[in-house]
Amino acid sequence: MKFIGRKHELEILNSHWGKRTSSLIVIRGRRRIGKSTLVEKFSESADCYFKFEGLAPAENLKKISQIEHMNHLLQRRFKSKKNLKTWLDIFEFINSKIKKQKTVLFFDEISWMGMDDANFPGYLKIAWDNFFLKNDKLIVVLAGSVSAWIEKNILMHTAFVGRISSTMTLPQLSLEETKSFFDDDKNLSTYDKLKFLSIAGGVPKYINEYKFNKTVNQNIHQLCFDTNGLLFNEFDRIFNDIFNRRSDIYKKIVESLIQKPLTLSEICRFIKVKRNGNYKNYLNDLVVAGFLKKIDQFDILTGEPQKVSYFKICDNYLRFYLKYIDRFKKQIHNGQFKNRTLENLAGFDSFIGYQFENLIFNNLDKIINLLDIDPNSVISAGSYSQKKSTRNKNGTQIDLLIHCKPNILYVCEIKFKKNVGDDVIRQLFQKMEKLKKPKYMTLKPVLIYAGEASSKILDQSEIQLISAEDLI
Repeated sequence: MKFIGRKHELEILNSHWGKRTSSLIVIRGRRRIGKSTLVEKFSESADCYFKFEGLAPAENLKKISQIEHMNHLLQRRFKSKKNLKTWLDIFEFINSKIKKQKTVLFFDEISWMGMDDANFPGYLKIAWDNFFLKNDKLIVVLAGSVSAWIEKNILMHTAFVGRISSTMTLPQLSLEETKSFFDDDKNLSTYDKLKFLSIAGGVPKYINEYKFNKTVNQNIHQLCFDTNGLLFNEFDRIFNDIFNRRSDIYKKIVESLIQKPLTLSEICRFIKVKRNGNYKNYLNDLVVAGFLKKIDQFDILTGEPQKVSYFKICDNYLRFYLKYIDRFKKQIHNGQFKNRTLENLAGFDSFIGYQFENLIFNNLDKIINLLDIDPNSVISAGSYSQKKSTRNKNGTQIDLLIHCKPNILYVCEIKFKKNVGDDVIRQLFQKMEKLKKPKYMTLKPVLIYAGEASSKILDQSEIQLISAEDLI
């Protein structure tokens, strides 16, 4: 796999060498985001590297299975014949094999190791205090996909207060970082790169699956609509691994959000359950896991968040799976999609436009930079919906509204079309006209687009333009 980006994360990791005590670092993020690859890259700066991975959840898996699995790893790694009985014994044995040299000790999928053992965090804390802490050439890294488990049992656990040196949640790669993935094909258009990224998002594993001897549509078809394609069964794998026995509940929640963002109450009504604290926790789990984003609607007058929050799918693959793969799984299994083109999928082009919008939201820092906005001046940034009312008869929907000090609103229209026509200018100014705002506020129109813009758009000077080439 080609290693791209993560410069900032590597700088943080490398900064821990040279301390007088060892470092305990926690890394979390969705599956396939590159946690293991990052640690392996970082380990190149060490003299010694030990990696131990938890056993993926499966039916009837007991905690003893994790210990047996760890014994197997230790026997293979150290050619040992010992059969250790407890986690404390395992940690002590590993410590005995660590020499006084720069060493990275990596426990991958730590949540799987301890998921069914309430005593696991306590054993790990004892091991840290009594074995690992005293080695000033040791860096211990804990990583896992079950971010909610890590938050509860490591980050928020009283046993680890003051013991964690660094915590990082790996985001998807930025559009700028993904550019290097496509260096092998200089002739691939930016439009097609963004079309593929609108489905793969900034997930390194998915992007690395791109085959340069095929067209972008052929790549999407093979990955998503072939029973052997990585993305065909990927949803079931990641949801079962992360959410285990409750994966069906989490799936129902994300299914409710395919079309538009919803509030907690609206989600509960959609899936026909009573609103309660459990569903609030489920939503938080999905947010922490990186699949959903909590959106606060802001008041244009004050810049303060309104009382009601919305939840939206922020993972491009997840929404594409629910919209186009999951609903056609039976037909795909029956071979009915073998010769079906993407253009024949109902609403495909407009849906990819919606996916492109999500890419923009996941790269807001780049948009703010291209607009030459001081990040410290940004009060709020997000989609904005103005509903019709008795006082305001004009409803409007702004793709992206950036509210900045002092009293400036950047009204952004986002388009993903092969040919971006003059009508976009008219649509943008109509939205600005309908937008109810204080008279002292200045509006700045912006067009963010992928495709070929008309000469009229390129020649005008009223609207700030951000093209696909600027983004990637």
